[in-house]
Amino acid sequence: MNARIFPFVGSPLPDIVYLDTSFVREVYNPHAVPIRQAQCAAFLDRLTRAGVMMVINSWVIQELRHVILVGVYRQEALRRRMGWLELFRHDKSFMPTVIQSIQHVETLVDAQPLIMRLPVQLDLATDAVALDLMRAYNLDAGNAYHIALARAEQVNSFVTLDQGFGAVDALNLYTCHPTLLQAQTTATEILPFATPTLP
Repeated sequence: MNARIFPFVGSPLPDIVYLDTSFVREVYNPHAVPIRQAQCAAFLDRLTRAGVMMVINSWVIQELRHVILVGVYRQEALRRRMGWLELFRHDKSFMPTVIQSIQHVETLVDAQPLIMRLPVQLDLATDAVALDLMRAYNLDAGNAYHIALARAEQVNSFVTLDQGFGAVDALNLYTCHPTLLQAQTTATEILPFATPTLP
């Protein structure tokens, strides 16, 4: 792994961080594992008290909406012993619950004064950067776009629970994910933003 790994507790903080979907989901998910949710909520509080600017974008929001939809349908699908997608295709009666859950979470996110939604510039240049990242680090498309969009805003510090970011050079990763924390000695100095050279 080539990213710099910072645990939630005791690490130096940057001026600005990108909140990955995995972190936002854990903070606001009513079905999250309590211990992990508490760790994420405490770190969000630490960032807020330190005055760190936190950014998300429409890419995070659309992923979050999808996660909420799947979560609502999967819960009912398990009771019916069927796949969530099959249930979704044939029964739209749970959509009001999905929409209500999405609106509730987004209201909580928007109520945080230091969380700022950035506009998404999905253009050919961003597409090319994302594809280069996929090629260089074997990333999935979602993570590649997160990094490409963050780099376009000169942000290289991420809060995430996603192991997929760990292989990427020139990233500062703040996490409580045990695999990320165990895979590499945790860092003590924040890497400043610079346009990276892909391998």
